[in-house]
Amino acid sequence: MFWTKGETMKKTVVILFLLALLLLPASASAKALDDDQVIFGGTFVLHSGEQLTGDIVVIGGVATFEKESVVNGDVVLLGGSINADGIVNGNLVGIAGTVKLGEEAVINGDLATIGASLQRSESAVIRGQVVIQGGIPISPQVKKTQFPPSLSFPRIGSSLNPFVRLVWFVFRVLLWGFLATILVIFFPKQVEHVAKLAFLNPANAVGAGLVGSLVSAVAIFLMAVTLILIPVSFVSIIALSIAWVLGFIAIGYEIGARFAESVHGEWAPALVSGLGTMALMFVTLGVEQIVPCVGFLPRMLVGFWGFGAVILTRFGTQPSSFLSSSEGGVDHSASDQEGKQG
Repeated sequence: MFWTKGETMKKTVVILFLLALLLLPASASAKALDDDQVIFGGTFVLHSGEQLTGDIVVIGGVATFEKESVVNGDVVLLGGSINADGIVNGNLVGIAGTVKLGEEAVINGDLATIGASLQRSESAVIRGQVVIQGGIPISPQVKKTQFPPSLSFPRIGSSLNPFVRLVWFVFRVLLWGFLATILVIFFPKQVEHVAKLAFLNPANAVGAGLVGSLVSAVAIFLMAVTLILIPVSFVSIIALSIAWVLGFIAIGYEIGARFAESVHGEWAPALVSGLGTMALMFVTLGVEQIVPCVGFLPRMLVGFWGFGAVILTRFGTQPSSFLSSSEGGVDHSASDQEGKQG
């Protein structure tokens, strides 16, 4: 796929615009110690004896709290690392990256790590709840557990406090928007084919998604049981995950495109896809948070819908036979009428 100079410029502008939205808060409050801090890919040091009143968000950067330093707020890590050896009068949340608690570290709130590595000193004090989700705890205070170990892990959004749930919610929405933007930049035709089929033939797409998911689950199970085909089953799982993501993003792309058309805006496809997918995730995840017992159904239905469209379009590589036949039928009927008149 080759892009023209104008298309490349539009895609570059969109990426720079998205990066500017993330970088803007960091430049707005760089040195004030009485306001929230956002460290994006940089470093932040709270020296000994200093106090900061506000929350700190570290995105791919490094934050260091020296001994006798005080943070009067919550601390959130999204990639990168936090080296805490002072007092945090709030919650500390680590999503990916590394969280290090020194000898004089004191966390007066909850500590939660989601896919992050935790290195905790023996003398570090945590007064609230400690929740480790998918991370790698590295601590001398590891307690012995029974064998086999318990398989009950805390569910994200259920046992955590509202602040942690909010951070996790926003992180997932932004992550899906970022994936949608990147996917449309590199595979615009594939996403367009899947989106068009999904909205022109929703019943066929949902049906294909349900049947395809059932058949795929049975096939993967049978391959895993045979042992010899275990590598093939892993590859199949990866392919199904990619198809599921492509289908979900295609639905979001079409939602964003229809919104842009309703406001008579000429937006770049990457921006349309990112905003539409974030809106879709915001609604589906919001319903899941409000009604946990049945809230997963809308997101699952959208997943089956998009997955079926991916199957019918062969991963978006070509328009579906349903779409081609419907469009071709109109053209053929018109040519037949002209032939009869002739």
